[in-house]
Amino acid sequence: MKKVLAFSLLFLLLSSAIPTVVSAETDTIPSIQIRAVERLITARNNTIRTGGEEYFKLERRIQKASDAFVGIGIRFLVATSDRNEEWFGSKNIAIITEVFGKSPAEKAGLKQGEVVIAINGRPLPEKERDGDVRATILGDKKLGRSVSLTVWSNSETRTVTLALAELRPARPEEGKKVFDNLSQSWDELVADMDAFLKDAALRILVPKTPSDNYEEYFWGFTKDVKNDLSDLLDSWYESQNKTVTNFETGAK
Repeated sequence: MKKVLAFSLLFLLLSSAIPTVVSAETDTIPSIQIRAVERLITARNNTIRTGGEEYFKLERRIQKASDAFVGIGIRFLVATSDRNEEWFGSKNIAIITEVFGKSPAEKAGLKQGEVVIAINGRPLPEKERDGDVRATILGDKKLGRSVSLTVWSNSETRTVTLALAELRPARPEEGKKVFDNLSQSWDELVADMDAFLKDAALRILVPKTPSDNYEEYFWGFTKDVKNDLSDLLDSWYESQNKTVTNFETGAK
């Protein structure tokens, strides 16, 4: 398949009547140049394959942020320390890092920086992590189900009872816009890579270096092209990740 792609590209380039460096003995393109172009095509395909994986991850994040979910409206970070047991009676605590607006947590008066030390009267188990604590709070995710949190703040503890609610109303139209922009941006990235690949292939087929330096030039050049393709992908992902993150942040 790799050779088919390489020779297909070579055919397109040659059919455009672009002069190439040929072997005086065989009147054909030297094999070293063909192998160099094959390397470029492989690098392009590998880069797009990697980018495709990131694309689908971003797509799933958009879908998740577009849908409503059940919860009490807090983000938290689980912290484990022996000193926690001295202060709070448990090595594991959950520090509230964010409280969603118009959520049960906000209505109950929970604040960023407060510490959850027990759920339904039970201290957080030592080995539990963020996902475990979240599962304990949500339980069967049944709307209206009550959960009580023992919260420490300013050297005092209090217990609040909250009912699970549907948060972040579904935003399919906004999600579709973000997804459409992602798809368009991905198509543009692939087009940019293909244009970049064609230009690089031409530089290999019509090299401007002395013939005795072909091998050193081609392999060094293809290595640089691989790095450039990777940079294109990184730039695309950085931009799209920021867009999706902003969408997630605004979808509370």
